[in-house]
Amino acid sequence: MIDFLAGVANEQRERVSGLRARRQELERRSAARGRSPRDLAAALRAAAQNGAVAVIAEVKRRSPAAGELATIADPGALALE
Repeated sequence: MIDFLAGVANEQRERVSGLRARRQELERRSAARGRSPRDLAAALRAAAQNGAVAVIAEVKRRSPAAGELATIADPGALALE
């Protein structure tokens, strides 16, 4: 498992390094689309102030390293429990 995680970490380091090298290009392309980045924290606060449930959640059934974690047939129903 250590070898697997080390491999994942190395892949991500390489990916981030490549993105850092392209940062200015990516920012230019984003600006050319004419949209500014959205503020996630502000969106969650606004939702909560309007009475909505402001939650970010992940239902993880399997892990590449650990295998089967849980049998979850309906993530929506689980969230309502």
